[in-house]
Amino acid sequence: MAKHKIEPKVNLDEYFRGLARQDLDFHQALCELVDNALSARTMTKLGATKSKPNPAIVEIVVDQVSDARVQISVADAGIGMTIADLQNHVFGLGQRGRTSSAAGSMNEHGFGLKNALAVLTGGDSTRVSLVSRSEDDGLTADQFLTVSGPFASAMDADDSGTRKNDWAPGLQILSGVATGTKVQVESDIAYFRTVWTRRGAASQFPAYVTRLAEHLGVLYREFIDSGDTIYLSWRALGGSWSEPIPLMAIKPPYGNHVTARIPLNVGGRKIDVGYTYGENDYQIRDEGPEPDRKTVGHGDPSYPYPLKIYYQGSSSRSGADIVVRRRVIRTQAWKEIWPDIDHTVDYNRWLAEINLDDNFHTTNNKAGMDPNDPAWQALVDVLGDKDGPYTPEKTSPKQTEKSIEDQLAEHLRVQVADPALVAQQVGTWAGATTADIVVYETASRTTVAQIFEVKAVRGTVDDVYQLVCQWDGFVKDGLKPKEGILYCKTSDHKPATAIAELNKRKDGNGNNYNLRISHLVGASASTPKKPPIGKKTAATKRAAKKSQGSKRSK
Repeated sequence: MAKHKIEPKVNLDEYFRGLARQDLDFHQALCELVDNALSARTMTKLGATKSKPNPAIVEIVVDQVSDARVQISVADAGIGMTIADLQNHVFGLGQRGRTSSAAGSMNEHGFGLKNALAVLTGGDSTRVSLVSRSEDDGLTADQFLTVSGPFASAMDADDSGTRKNDWAPGLQILSGVATGTKVQVESDIAYFRTVWTRRGAASQFPAYVTRLAEHLGVLYREFIDSGDTIYLSWRALGGSWSEPIPLMAIKPPYGNHVTARIPLNVGGRKIDVGYTYGENDYQIRDEGPEPDRKTVGHGDPSYPYPLKIYYQGSSSRSGADIVVRRRVIRTQAWKEIWPDIDHTVDYNRWLAEINLDDNFHTTNNKAGMDPNDPAWQALVDVLGDKDGPYTPEKTSPKQTEKSIEDQLAEHLRVQVADPALVAQQVGTWAGATTADIVVYETASRTTVAQIFEVKAVRGTVDDVYQLVCQWDGFVKDGLKPKEGILYCKTSDHKPATAIAELNKRKDGNGNNYNLRISHLVGASASTPKKPPIGKKTAATKRAAKKSQGSKRSK
């Protein structure tokens, strides 16, 4: 009997091609390169034993080099890499990338960079190159290490690279940094277009870059918010370079929200989880947060708003964002947390964030959570409890508008002499359209004091014309409307401009339209503001007073 030594051999070409077969979209694979760039930030010493991480600067360059290929460069101004780092931390199988030990490092597995390079290049490692300079290798100021594919068991790190020829090309922000790393890959244009499910011609290249900016703004919002800067520039085939744009931090567009802390005890470990949930505000989704509504490059207000991918208010694009060590690694999560709740349109406006620390493990491509992680399983047990406090709330516009309409109608009924003067869902145009609330002036119902069009979301010009349609319908029915009110959560200048123009015109009775906008109070669409309904006549006031007196006598 004897023991035989087995020495496994790795066919790196087959290994690389195998890694490429993953269900990752372009932006998900690119994020691994950005993660590494952020993790390599420099540090400032605070005395003999302490130091603090410096804000990171990352530059992403997207260059359409042919009808079939796009070249992507991700550069940082971090600590750079030595020859030993390249061997032990970058190209070694299962080895983690070199970091500055800065807080928030995403180098969890040692597989991410290899995954990303394989997927981005379609398994062709000849499309990969790396340029780096560290203070620890004794290189001159203009000398850089360069490594090019294909991957092999032995690869050359060439120290004859120069700033002019190898580091600076394509870079507009970081061309002159002292240390840093640039990873460059070539991807198929078809794979690049997975940043957006909408397919288009090569002439739409800038539109795909804009959607890439949306992805990165969502996924790295906490890094950007804390002072890191990620620049994005591009060049379409045959075009000129764009200006580098500093990406915006894109947060969930909450109209109103609640934040809670969820304590867990996992095998004696005490873990604290942040949990925020609320309602989608479509105006923020379309225009950006109020302070950021300004021109940021290319003439687009709040680039890359309006959002086209995230927070779209549909059952397939609502749910919870999962944030691990400050990086959003999963959006629109639902079934893995609430498998027993049907993801219907009733939840279209529901948003949430789950903030996790390094007690939680992701999958090795960082596209989701490790389902076998005890900490994640414990959290899902708490969040997924259908009778618990953390289950999603139904917030579909129809349901919310009905709630607002009912509350408003009830409020109006106590403002008028006779509650019967307030009616809901009143049809006009032979039932083809319906006014949400109608307040009649008298019991004869020949004069309509007010018509209300209720919207749980931002009011639009279409809503104004819906109100006009109802007004005209009542005129056709022989009634005399006096005021039309668009009662909505918020609105911009466009509906107000339309109303100003329409109020100059006359209806079928020869009277001017009298339209206005009234907003709900605060951020919540379920709490209507007291609407200024018309002044009561002396007779109405006496009748109301008499009614109140009779109620008190009872």
